[in-house]
Amino acid sequence: TWDRSEILAYQEGLVAWAQGDVPHAIAIWHRVRGVDQQLLFQARQLRSSDIENSQRWYEAAIMSANSTQSFANAIATYTTEVRQLTGPAAFGEGLIRLEAFFGSDTAAGYRLRGQHSLMIGSYQAASEQLARAISLGMDDAETWYLLGDASWGLNDLATAEMAYRQSVDASIQISWRRPWHFDRLATLLA
Repeated sequence: TWDRSEILAYQEGLVAWAQGDVPHAIAIWHRVRGVDQQLLFQARQLRSSDIENSQRWYEAAIMSANSTQSFANAIATYTTEVRQLTGPAAFGEGLIRLEAFFGSDTAAGYRLRGQHSLMIGSYQAASEQLARAISLGMDDAETWYLLGDASWGLNDLATAEMAYRQSVDASIQISWRRPWHFDRLATLLA
């Protein structure tokens, strides 16, 4: 049973994190509602002074997400805020670390591997992995959006259009990303 208060659990996770026991910290934080927002806050605080440590906090937010909505928001935030600061190689390593944490044969694992494949220009692999993530329940707007990008890279415009339309119609949305989804669909249609 889980009988700890959320604030106590958050603090216990911080102690485990400080002691280097990342799996224990993640296991505790995974039970705290909205913890991903607090961990993203920690990451942002370090972004300008210690990008490597900041990247670990972003990754902790993703690993601790306890819903598809939280996961989708955390990975989109991580991508938007970290990719340009760390460079492609370090960012790709982060995606690989995250995939290893979730497992390669999980919806999150396929989603992360699909994003990495897309990033390195392996559009066919990205398309297959993102489609698999969606079939396993990672049915959020951002995953559909990435599938659209992979399909466009393959010059499969019909699938790209379908994926972009699904991204704007998905039940799990990231409000600050919606303009990008609409822009990509409009660009394709134009």
